[in-house]
Amino acid sequence: SPNFSLAQINLAAYKTIIQQALAPFKAFSINFSGITLSSSGVVAKGYDQEGTLNEIRDALRTAFKSTDLAQTIDKRYVLKAAHSTLLRFKEPLKNKDLFVDFLMHHQSTEFGSTKIKTIDLVFNDWYMKTGNVKILKKYQLQ
Repeated sequence: SPNFSLAQINLAAYKTIIQQALAPFKAFSINFSGITLSSSGVVAKGYDQEGTLNEIRDALRTAFKSTDLAQTIDKRYVLKAAHSTLLRFKEPLKNKDLFVDFLMHHQSTEFGSTKIKTIDLVFNDWYMKTGNVKILKKYQLQ
């Protein structure tokens, strides 16, 4: 929300409900393989083989439904996928053909995997600009 402020919410209540929802979950891995485009950049496609990420999302949805706390987890669309942004477009491409060739060549590139051991509750802008990201709480997964 463009006019959102942390002062508008009961941050302690959010921290508590998230802590309760995340309590049963253990660390898990996401494998990054292949690239795709979004309207604003290029992303590596992430795959959670065990399904833990979506189980966490479902646990958070369920936890928030039992409260009167505002949340927007599925406001634009139902979250199901994982990804990592590789680059964002700051201006129109100058050499589209070269860029498309690069994308086609790396369509199936294996980027490796990462172990998710913590989940951060953050205050941020849409682009996660470093200067606008504030970590509100870190949750350690078992």
